[in-house]
Amino acid sequence: MNVPINERTLIARVRRTLRKAGEDLRISTPEQRKAAGFGKYHLLDSEGIIDKDVDIEVLARELSVLQPWETFSGH
Repeated sequence: MNVPINERTLIARVRRTLRKAGEDLRISTPEQRKAAGFGKYHLLDSEGIIDKDVDIEVLARELSVLQPWETFSGH
């Protein structure tokens, strides 16, 4: 059985995990997406931008915050 996980829940899970490592997940503004080539999400740390085009579902699975029986319903 697949359990759908919405975008808000997935973002919260990812952000909690990343903050332990001093990083953060942000939703890019339309200006950032257009002018700077950002994707919908980007990663930051204290030095600045780490990654501009983050696939939140892939990142969540890498961080083990999205389980195999869960599906991301935000696409």
